[in-house]
Amino acid sequence: MKPFKEKEKHKKKIRHYLFEEIIEFIIDGILGLLWRLVVGFFQFLGRLIMSIFHHFF
Repeated sequence: MKPFKEKEKHKKKIRHYLFEEIIEFIIDGILGLLWRLVVGFFQFLGRLIMSIFHHFF
């Protein structure tokens, strides 16, 4: 019975590790998307300001 219990524990550990990896991957993906959105937004703002500036001056 003892080796079986140890095996079960090991399986749980692997599953927990996989779960953590998946969560980390999802968080990284969300952060990457947010960063791209922020950078894109600032680039858009910069272009908008430049176009307005060129239009008036």
